[in-house]
Amino acid sequence: MIFALIGAILPDVIDKSLYFLGFAPSGRYIAHTLFFAVVTGLAVYFITRKKSVALALSFGLLLHLFGDATYFVPWFYPFIDYNFKAYPIELKWDPFLVSSEIIGLALLFAIVKYGSRLDALRNKMRLKLRKWLNIGRH
Repeated sequence: MIFALIGAILPDVIDKSLYFLGFAPSGRYIAHTLFFAVVTGLAVYFITRKKSVALALSFGLLLHLFGDATYFVPWFYPFIDYNFKAYPIELKWDPFLVSSEIIGLALLFAIVKYGSRLDALRNKMRLKLRKWLNIGRH
């Protein structure tokens, strides 16, 4: 779960940092591509030899890309050359944006702090569901 969360924020951490440092033409660059998701997943697999970690990270990266899909995303860069629009990064104080970021941070904190309790609760609910489904079949 934590690797999916890392993957979900990684594109912004990388691309926004590159943009602020002057190495990228916009805040959505190489880490906002399908190529990056595949290469990162493969690299993590070869380093860790854990398919679940690599898939979770790649899944988080893809979720981030789909979440950004309403705006410009260079999906197939570097295979397709995009006209990257140079624009200043603005801090938007939209109530929906701010509240969704606060909720996201709270969920991330809860997962990190109470992850083992959440796993135990999930397993308990899974056992109850299995028991309930088995009762219905007899």
